[in-house]
Amino acid sequence: MCDFCGGDHPNGHCSYLNNSPKVEDPFMLERMSKVEETLTKLVIMEENSMATIRNIEIQTNPKEHCNKVITEKEEETENLEREMKRSEEEKLKIRREVFLKKIYHILILLQKQRMTKNSLTNCSLGIILLEI
Repeated sequence: MCDFCGGDHPNGHCSYLNNSPKVEDPFMLERMSKVEETLTKLVIMEENSMATIRNIEIQTNPKEHCNKVITEKEEETENLEREMKRSEEEKLKIRREVFLKKIYHILILLQKQRMTKNSLTNCSLGIILLEI
């Protein structure tokens, strides 16, 4: 008799393991349901045990826990600072690109108008240059 399903065969030779197209009887269905229920309870108990162990570790060594939390927060802060620096570098890069584009457009306008240095201060183009 099988210890797992209660069938009339040796252990490890259940019909569902062999993929045989056998109809499961109500006894086997009930037994499988109980096994699944037991496994679910075991998983929940393990999760609860792990949470309890973590809580005990925190209670027995709060200084170490605090140090761990501080280290995690320091790492988060460093990551944020890196992101801010990267963001500032990107802003600076964009400002440089805009500046260079303005200069480029001014040079094109100067070339088109064939302006000299002296007449530059008297035109609106000179004002654009001063704003940059």
